[in-house]
Parts: sequence; C-alpha cells; structure tokens
Amino acid sequence: MVALWAGQAMADVVLTAHLAPPTQPWYVNDTHDFAITVTNSGTDPSPAGASVYIAVPLETELVTPLPHGCVARPSALVQYVDCPVPVTAAGASTTLTLPATGLLVYEPPGNGMDLRVITQFSYDNGSGAVQQFPATYIGGPFYIVARPTQPVGTVAPVPTLGGWALGLLGASLAALGLRRKRQAA
Repeated sequence: MVALWAGQAMADVVLTAHLAPPTQPWYVNDTHDFAITVTNSGTDPSPAGASVYIAVPLETELVTPLPHGCVARPSALVQYVDCPVPVTAAGASTTLTLPATGLLVYEPPGNGMDLRVITQFSYDNGSGAVQQFPATYIGGPFYIVARPTQPVGTVAPVPTLGGWALGLLGASLAALGLRRKRQAA
C-alpha cells in the first residue's frame, strides 16, 4: 500500500491503493479479479476528475469489457488502463474490479520475486493543475502456474458402487434372472 500526499496547504487528499492478491493457485487460462481498493485517508474529499493508471503484469491480460469509464491504452494486449476515481469522501474507499486471465506461467522462483500491479494517481490537489504522482507497486505475492496433469502411465481411478448399492444391484439381477427363467418355462 502506498500513500500519495497532495499539495502543501492546499487540499488534504491522501489516496492509497491496495490490491487483494488473486486466489491461488491461479492456473494458465483461468480468470481472476484484480480488486483494487482506493482509499482517501486525507481530511478533504478527493477532487472530481481524479484517475488511476493501472498496469497489470505481462503474464496476464485484462478481460473486456472494462469497467465503466476505464479506457485501455494502446498495446497488443489489454494490460494498461486508465480508470476514473469517483469523488471519495475523507476516510472513504471505493473498489475497482478488473477481471484478468492468466496467459503465461510465472512460478515462484524462490528469490522473492513475484507478480505485482502498478498504479499511478493523477488529480488536481487544489493547485488548479492535474498532478501526476509517483507510480507504485501494489499486491502480491501471486503467481500463475500450469494446471497439474495426471502423470503418464498411471491408472485413472474408476468409479465404483458402495456396499449397499452392490447388494441392491445383485438382488435386482437375481430377480431379473428368475423372471426370465419363469417366462422361458
């Protein structure tokens, strides 16, 4: 989570972004939500026209259609978007939900590296001009892994009947056999 402070004695707006890590395991071709919570912990409401730039990892692609007002930046994949931040009262939060599909395997390398989302806020902090605040990494750790497969040469389990079901099946077959025997005689 990162805090962005606006202006000296202008407006007291402090926007922070937090990402709840996607559900793990995240398999290639599965879709999960990036739920980004934007909180204003300042004493003034955030200004109208505020926006947040969101960049998702290269191993993912955002699912279209995007949430209302979000616009994708030109690229081969939908990975970079600008979304409006609604006017947020002091101490209040709003959540942007962006569904994304895992495209490539990115397993835990063991060296502490993990996938993260980048956010950058832009808004007028009372100076009369839109300010762009430093980009920050949020979220993590999360990884995208290959779906497990059954090893070659192993026997697949066969569904079987329980004890009661086998008994009923046996009794039914015996009754059917007796009936056919009577009809043949």
